[in-house]
Formats: sequence, C-alpha cells, structure tokens
Amino acid sequence: MAALTAAHLHEVAEWMRRWQPTRRVAADPARSRILSEGQDRVIVYEEAAVRRLVLTSRARS
Repeated sequence: MAALTAAHLHEVAEWMRRWQPTRRVAADPARSRILSEGQDRVIVYEEAAVRRLVLTSRARS
C-alpha cells in the first residue's frame, strides 16, 4: 500500500467516532496520524497503526 492519504485518515477517524462516540477524534494528515481524546487522555495512532486499521476495514468489506 502506498502512503496514507488524507482520505484514508478521515475514513479511519470517522469509523473511530462511530465506535467510541464519547471521544474526540481528529485526523492529522500532515503527520499521517490520528489523535483521540477522552477520559483525560490523548491517544496518538501513528501511521503504522492507522495503516493496519485501513487494511483491516478493507478486508472486512
């Protein structure tokens, strides 16, 4: 798979919003990552983790 696109990041961020609606989720295309905030914590999903989520979601489709 080539480099992650902004569309990939936004796709995963939208899925995460549906999965955990109480968390704030933001895609950061400039750094190929997703930030998730909730319960006084920030979780950073770097490119490798986001790539696995994209591949997993496509395999299930």
